[in-house]
Amino acid sequence: MTNKVVFLKPGNNTSFRLIPFGLLVMGSYLDKHKFNVKIIDCSIKMDYDSIIKEIEDALFVGLSVNTYEVPSALEISKYIKAHSKTPVLWGGMHLTLYPEQTIASEYIDYIAYNEGDETVLELATNLMENKNVDDIKGLGFKKDGKVIINPWRPLLNVENLPNLNYDLVDFKTHISLTQNPTIIYESSRGCPYLCTFCWNVIVKGRQTFRPKSAKKIIDEIEYLMNKYSLYSVHFVDDNFFVWKHRVREFCKLIKERNLKFTWYAECRADYFNDNYINEEFLDMLWEAGFRHILIGAESGSQRIIDEMKKGTQVEQVIHSAELLSKYPISINYPFILG
Repeated sequence: MTNKVVFLKPGNNTSFRLIPFGLLVMGSYLDKHKFNVKIIDCSIKMDYDSIIKEIEDALFVGLSVNTYEVPSALEISKYIKAHSKTPVLWGGMHLTLYPEQTIASEYIDYIAYNEGDETVLELATNLMENKNVDDIKGLGFKKDGKVIINPWRPLLNVENLPNLNYDLVDFKTHISLTQNPTIIYESSRGCPYLCTFCWNVIVKGRQTFRPKSAKKIIDEIEYLMNKYSLYSVHFVDDNFFVWKHRVREFCKLIKERNLKFTWYAECRADYFNDNYINEEFLDMLWEAGFRHILIGAESGSQRIIDEMKKGTQVEQVIHSAELLSKYPISINYPFILG
């Protein structure tokens, strides 16, 4: 029996080609467990003949789907069902928010909702060993015409996640938010805050903050730098700065190992205060290679910020800008409009 799994990144309506990070994480997890993984980015090139040929001997073909990618993902899934017997699996944010609606589609055989790492591994293992998949937690499917959404899978320990296998993707066909060849890296999952617009709050259990240790982060980044000769890191964490002591330890280890790389991360405006991100702390971040920050301003109206349950003040956003203006650190302030 084959041990091959194919992942597809749907097309979208933008020209901005980021590394398909979710598929890279899933692929690396399966690769660690000795599965043969192939990732195809359809946002770069859509070649149906190549897709059908590639999935011919696969256990299943998995698509990671955000809401804006649904039209492309449906088109791909419809074509696969018409030309192949390989099961179609969807994962990602959209179906996690709308599991029943998604699995009801005739073009989708399985969904892996919320964190898919262990769900996808168990599905691949059971299909390879010709075992029943009905009891896999975190899995949705149809049986006798009925939609079934299995119980929630417990959140995994991110400290046990494997190194990312960037051999599964092509660096040269992607760019990052920093516009340079960059390691895309996840040092934590979840967030302890309650912003109403965030999927961490909408999806049960996702607000649990689970960080990797500073040592594991540095060990993995150093490994990836040495293997791929990349010297910029984009942290995709919802909030890299939740634990002050972890950030300090991270910067300390960079200095101790004499590592030279620049990095990008997201932060909250209320962290800019005398007891956390002050000039002394920013000096430390700068010396550790910190060059780009994203701070969720969300609105200039305190009433709107309060309705979003953001937990920040407009004045804190202004203070963060004033403090950061003393450093050559690039800043993004996203706003929610409409």
